[in-house]
Amino acid sequence: MKAITYHEYGKSDVLQFVEIPDPVPKDGEVLVEIIASSVNPIDINIRKGFLKAITGKKFPRTPGADLAGKVIESKHPDFKAGDKVYGMNEAMAGGCNAEKIAIPGAYLAEKPNVLSFHTAAIMPLSGLTCIQALIRKCAIKAGYDVLINGCTGGVGSMAVQIATAKQAMVSGVCSKKNEQLARNLGADHVVGYEHEDLYQLGKFDIIFDTVETLQLNKVKKMLKPGGKYITTKVNPNIMLRAKLSRKINYVNVKPDHTDLVLLTRMIEDKQIIPVIEKDYPLEFLAKAHDFVERGHSRGKVIVQVKAQGKK
Repeated sequence: MKAITYHEYGKSDVLQFVEIPDPVPKDGEVLVEIIASSVNPIDINIRKGFLKAITGKKFPRTPGADLAGKVIESKHPDFKAGDKVYGMNEAMAGGCNAEKIAIPGAYLAEKPNVLSFHTAAIMPLSGLTCIQALIRKCAIKAGYDVLINGCTGGVGSMAVQIATAKQAMVSGVCSKKNEQLARNLGADHVVGYEHEDLYQLGKFDIIFDTVETLQLNKVKKMLKPGGKYITTKVNPNIMLRAKLSRKINYVNVKPDHTDLVLLTRMIEDKQIIPVIEKDYPLEFLAKAHDFVERGHSRGKVIVQVKAQGKK
């Protein structure tokens, strides 16, 4: 099968478009023909070696955590050949920027009927990040005041929609050029980070930092009694602060079938719509990495593994 691999950490030019053996599913796994995948910032951080304390020096590696495709072979009782599925692998394991993957069935769910394979592929990692942050960890409720930093990015755009669906009052921080998109997604108040003092915006029940730019000592003063700050940034400092304070949280997204089913329900109820910036064929994954690495993208980037986006 065709896949993207790399044999050392580094810039995007380490990514190679190659032929590798097909994976073989184990008990509890499903062999999926991948039709589309995506690029997430975690893929870039792993490729650059920022997380090598966790990922080690085992090569070659295939990046990519998101996928949508069709089941070829199943050793899991909930799936059979021909099923249309989507989901995510463990981010540190990757493997989705390829034509096939053997993946635990517990990491998958039926693809939403309202989305094509290409569009469904961008949803799992970002969607589960928001569900696990806002719903599971912060227990978002109707009437909560919620601040989302980076509200038009891959995670932020879904966070705004999930918070809105939960009837929270949403303040979104983004660049001035993306302010209208933030409003279209459901933000009640939109802040351009270039021109406003973010630390004077008031008090919030939840502050979700999806782009990891807020200063922790300052942002703690913006929380209401019982309020929580949660970030996508996972490092020893954040982990220690989270142990010492109930106000500080982080989300380390995990594949989860139950959360995927909830995501599917919200998609099919039109509470969440995809926001897509660009798409790239698999062989041009290096260009997709470069684009995402430059930052300030609106929504997600699709990786076309097969040129078929039909439902």
